[in-house]
Amino acid sequence: MRIICPIAKIGLLSLGVMLFSGYGSYASPQPATGSRFCLSIHTYEDEKRIEGPSMILLLSNGKRWRVMQEDDHFCLSDEMVREQSFDLVFEIGRDRFFLYSVTIDHFTGVWSFYFGGKYFAYMHGLPKKWRPTKGCVVEYNNGEPGTGDMLSGCRVQGRAGIPPI
Repeated sequence: MRIICPIAKIGLLSLGVMLFSGYGSYASPQPATGSRFCLSIHTYEDEKRIEGPSMILLLSNGKRWRVMQEDDHFCLSDEMVREQSFDLVFEIGRDRFFLYSVTIDHFTGVWSFYFGGKYFAYMHGLPKKWRPTKGCVVEYNNGEPGTGDMLSGCRVQGRAGIPPI
């Protein structure tokens, strides 16, 4: 009894075409900039999904960068990746949010950003002394297990008297 190798059946040339053309590869699409430091911010006000920021301001060591949203992602340039941490400022509606000393490790994946009023405080188990209209919760979902921060004083409502970013 003779066993025929599958390579002999399909031919060596066909095998080479399949291997080098990416046949059967399951690679996920990469961001257009080629940077591995891209994040997406999903925003929730009182547990309802709302439109997030279209621009974020990053501050580090006296430098400022405005990062615009492209294809639902904020991607850092090569110059920004050299920094260890950033202070982050962005606006949603009439509110301004400040996140301090966010390390470069968190600038991948998806952030879930929560803010709101009493319902927000109840759903996230915030301390009773906390002022929910001034706080926020950030979940960094860039692998397992996800991590997060509960921030008091990260939200300024209204923007009255605050210069634009």
